Amino acid sequence: MLDVLAQSLTVLEQLAPLEPSLRSRRKSLAEEIGRATESVALNIAEERALIAKARGYITANDFAAVEAPLDRVRAMLFRLTR
Repeated sequence: MLDVLAQSLTVLEQLAPLEPSLRSRRKSLAEEIGRATESVALNIAEERALIAKARGYITANDFAAVEAPLDRVRAMLFRLTR
């Protein structure tokens, strides 16, 4: 995984516990921060499952179930670009 993607996912994970507090104070700001941080990760690489895991929308087990097929797809796509 690209380091920049890993760092953007770390930001998502670190913001997740702060979101409820922020949302209770200013919902629109919380939503904008959520969209912006997700957008960064999505624009780096189309890693929706990673983002869903980082945001707490799916469990680690849910993610593990799709990680192997995702790795295979990534490898195939990488070979197509060579």
